[in-house]
Amino acid sequence: DVGHFALAAFHDLNSAACVLVPGGVILVDDLHNMGYPGVQEGFHRFMLDEDPPRRLVPFLFTGRLFLTTPGYATAYCRAIL
Repeated sequence: DVGHFALAAFHDLNSAACVLVPGGVILVDDLHNMGYPGVQEGFHRFMLDEDPPRRLVPFLFTGRLFLTTPGYATAYCRAIL
C-alpha cells in the first residue's frame, strides 16, 4: 500500500517501477477513491512523466488498477479473458 497524498503516491510508483522485473505487476489501490485524491494525482504525474524509471501499461481495473511493463499487458488481457 502506498502513500495516499500526491507526492508519496508518485514516489512510491517510481520506487516500485525501479525494481519491477519485466512482466511484473503493480496494483494501484484507491485510484478513484474521492477520499484520497492524491493517489490519482500522483498516478497521473507518474504516467505523464517524460522520463520515468520504467514505462508501465495498465491492463486491468477491478477497483484496483493493474499495471505491467510494455509487451506484457496484451498477454495478461488474453489470459484473463
